[in-house]
Amino acid sequence: MKGLITIVSYNRLEALKKLLFCLSKLKINDLVIDLIVSIDHSPSQNEIYTSISDFHWSHGQFNIIKEQSNLGLKKHVLRCGDRVSNYDYIVLLEEDIIISPIFFDFAIPAIKLSQNDESIGGISLYTYIKNEDDKQAFHPLIDSYDNFYLQFPSSWGAIYTVEQWRDFVIWLNKNDCDSFNDPKVPDYVCLWPKQSWKKHMVRFLVNNNKYFLYPRFSLASNPGIDGTHHHNIGSLYSVPICLKRRCWQLSSPSESIAFYDVNFSPSNFEFLKSHYLFDGHISCGTNSRFDKADFILSSYFIGPSDLISIIRKFLVVFIRKLIFKLKGLFK
Repeated sequence: MKGLITIVSYNRLEALKKLLFCLSKLKINDLVIDLIVSIDHSPSQNEIYTSISDFHWSHGQFNIIKEQSNLGLKKHVLRCGDRVSNYDYIVLLEEDIIISPIFFDFAIPAIKLSQNDESIGGISLYTYIKNEDDKQAFHPLIDSYDNFYLQFPSSWGAIYTVEQWRDFVIWLNKNDCDSFNDPKVPDYVCLWPKQSWKKHMVRFLVNNNKYFLYPRFSLASNPGIDGTHHHNIGSLYSVPICLKRRCWQLSSPSESIAFYDVNFSPSNFEFLKSHYLFDGHISCGTNSRFDKADFILSSYFIGPSDLISIIRKFLVVFIRKLIFKLKGLFK
């Protein structure tokens, strides 16, 4: 199999350097993999190009592409993804993530597995430990395999076979729009801005009954670096990553019991009916009853004296985000 790694870059040079450093440590064995860094147009484009032009890549061809006009995130990701047409698969990495040096130990068997099942729409390197909607803890059902399935795409390290990406693009060409109100898609996703490509991938998965294959042990993390579309998120989506080699045992969709829908709720209700009493956590979904547990976050009980501090922190974050957005309007 011939693969391509593409980094979707804009104007965060230091973040890009960290990601390239991670890539320089990859353990790939004898795989032939090309690397492309695609830099969207910005005032710092030439500086970024010069700073990374001497990067050494020994596993295949290395190219840097400078876009001649500013595409924005959605068009840029789609253009990068389309480069898979000359390969068997593509690894799409946004510039602000970090990755494990051994992610190909997981990637190759995951790619081979997904090539034989049309219900798999993509492969994630990142592992969610929070529901992206309410940010509540997410713990998939534990079985004998090292993966689970979620009807939600990954943007912090994803892999697509040429067939998976082609199917998405064909669907998007017929259904593309700046905004939509799809009853099958969560409201918060429908409200994502027009620059979001991920909201269309969510809609594609839901309307075509497809799932992403996720590793139980994350191979990528989002360190929360400020960007055009988010600011001051800190460690909200940071996760521990697997750093040592392991023999991945992956389940096909027909073998797995760990299936979750677009709301991060379990799809395999028949199995859960007979096992619910043995579930010691919330792998049966994040909807809990209204009791004391609603006020416990990360084993920390929130009492009345903590509310003022929480409100103050909320206001500080809100004001910072407001200032950040206002600055963008006047540039």
